[in-house]
Amino acid sequence: MGLRANYQYLSDEDLETLKNLDNEEDIFETVEDWNEKAEILLDIDKNWDLLHYMLTGVSASDPIWEDPLSEAVVGVTSIEEIDDFIAYTKKDRVADILKVLEDFDMETALESFALEEGKEAELYPDIWDYDDEEDEIKEDLLDCFERMKDFFIRKFWRRTEMSWLQSIKDLKYLLFLLVPVGIYLVVIGIKKVRLFAKAKMIYEMPVSLIDGSFRLEDGGKYDIWLSGKKYSVSPIYNLDIKLKKIMLQESLYNYIRTFFRTTTSSIKDARVKLYTFDADRGSYNISLTDSVEERENIINNRVIDYKKFSIQIRENVKGLTIFVGSLCIIFGFMAIDVGLIFPLLYKF
Repeated sequence: MGLRANYQYLSDEDLETLKNLDNEEDIFETVEDWNEKAEILLDIDKNWDLLHYMLTGVSASDPIWEDPLSEAVVGVTSIEEIDDFIAYTKKDRVADILKVLEDFDMETALESFALEEGKEAELYPDIWDYDDEEDEIKEDLLDCFERMKDFFIRKFWRRTEMSWLQSIKDLKYLLFLLVPVGIYLVVIGIKKVRLFAKAKMIYEMPVSLIDGSFRLEDGGKYDIWLSGKKYSVSPIYNLDIKLKKIMLQESLYNYIRTFFRTTTSSIKDARVKLYTFDADRGSYNISLTDSVEERENIINNRVIDYKKFSIQIRENVKGLTIFVGSLCIIFGFMAIDVGLIFPLLYKF
């Protein structure tokens, strides 16, 4: 039957098991079982000695220390407790071995090789007197070499895949840290949105009053809101709001109509921002309409139930605040989802 060489990929766990076995019979039984189940396996039959010679110039019985070409055939570390030969190569050496194999030109090396050379080197097996089979021997050896390269390529990518999976395993624990980060963002976002929704109210009057007055203690920007019951017909398009400073009786024309109206709501009520205006410290009159017809409609509560609505003057809160708050809430929940769901859904 002769001495044959085969190679297989082992996981880290299997390698530790192999190193811990101290009985030769157990070692060979274990290795044979692994051979039957191996996903990555290479069998070069009796060509191991000739292959080593072609790669290094010496027989496999004289392996070259720290030579990747030699290690490709005989491995790096041998198990000493047994009579036959078993050796292993750790994953961190695979890339170096693969590189030198890919750089080696076996076809050119075989062109200058003669069977007499193998006989003089006393290589195993003793096939050197079969001159008529020289071409077949070389073809068989070239095939073994190509399959060995393929074996190490597969080992390399398997190592890369396992390293990537290990990184994912480590990453999933880091992903849990996104949960408190997400909670923090959600809390910050809610606070900012609440700041917008709970902007300080300076003055409120029912729409049915039509006219009113209020005082601003500080100059700055303020918002005019229409507030009322949800799902009620709104008078928003029937109002033509005017502001006047009481002492000067001058109209305040520097208010800005809100085209993309911002809204906020509770369970029963809702409000919509109509205008933003700049004003100095002082007292002001507010009039909801100059139209006689519309005033009569409001007074007599025609068409729309005006008693359900009021006009509010509130401190201005920048639209950027609600934008940033909304982003914080969105990204916060995304971080919580990734931190919790991703590690649970993907088992590694």
